[in-house]
Amino acid sequence: MARICNQRNCRGSLSLEAAIVLPLLLAFGFALLALLQCSVCEIKFKSALDRTAAEISMLSPLIFMADESGLAPMTKGLSQELTESDSIQLLNQLLEELLPGQTVEALLDDLVLDLSTSVMLGPLIQKRFDYWLAEACSGQPGWQARLGLRRLFLDWQAADHRLWLIVDYELISPFGPLQRKTCAVVPLWTGRHIPADSSGEDSVWMMDNFARGRKIRQAFGANLPDNFPVIASFADGQATMIRSVDLTAPTYQSQGRTETDLIRLVDDLAAFQGAATHRSDGAAVVQQADIKRKSFLLVIPANAEQAWLHEAIKDITSYAASRQITIRVEKYGNSYRYNQDEQDRLVTSAGLRYHFNVAA
Repeated sequence: MARICNQRNCRGSLSLEAAIVLPLLLAFGFALLALLQCSVCEIKFKSALDRTAAEISMLSPLIFMADESGLAPMTKGLSQELTESDSIQLLNQLLEELLPGQTVEALLDDLVLDLSTSVMLGPLIQKRFDYWLAEACSGQPGWQARLGLRRLFLDWQAADHRLWLIVDYELISPFGPLQRKTCAVVPLWTGRHIPADSSGEDSVWMMDNFARGRKIRQAFGANLPDNFPVIASFADGQATMIRSVDLTAPTYQSQGRTETDLIRLVDDLAAFQGAATHRSDGAAVVQQADIKRKSFLLVIPANAEQAWLHEAIKDITSYAASRQITIRVEKYGNSYRYNQDEQDRLVTSAGLRYHFNVAA
């Protein structure tokens, strides 16, 4: 009799433990599955935004056409009306303290352009984003249920020729709503006009660094393969490094930063002791014993106008001479890739954003 009671007690204990543990295991499994759904939902959300950005990038010529057909005069007139105020001097003084060199007129030009173009394209972008999001969640309704309130922001950065699509959204998790943010960039072709007096050399500075390097090497007589280390030309015992530096870029508005980068290039050339590359069309070999002289050809835009540029070149030339290297500086074309300094871009980035509140 006692043995039967013990068996019953044991079974009852196991049932009690199962009743306690099983719900916990089920809850843990449900939470794990829900978190997995949230992770997949984030991936689908980002994918939909990226596909939207890819579509919008093909519309950039239309943006330029809209600007040429009347949008620019409209925004110009509106910004002029806004700046015709008795308090304009006070605002200019305040802005001068916050961002030296920036005026209210320039700021309003950015804000009005940001607002007007956003109003034009905002609904289209939202519609296409909703379409790609629905495509991503097609046949899987569980993912869509994980999305809560979302807001789409358009951040125009005209100076950098790009549009940022920024989405703030809620992700419904087992532990409550989670705030998430994702973004995608749209490169914009804006039809930038280069002045009529500029030459074909100017287009070199609009290229990416690799393409520009190849063009500059060709223009200045490089006779070594593109992948040859350090130097681009070797003839009659002279090893020549050819480098192009766009001194109109915001990165090179500091004399210290510019000199540091150029000194690094000089040191690389000084340390060069020969090299060899092998390709299907032959080999290029430069022996250390064959190097009699070293030279550094620095190519810069003709419209680089830093007040300290002459002094910096003088310092670098002197340093290179101490390393038995001669420097020649060539001005080649004009760079129109950067029209505003870093403060202008920061002001543009802080411009008005057009947004939508969308309930899931």
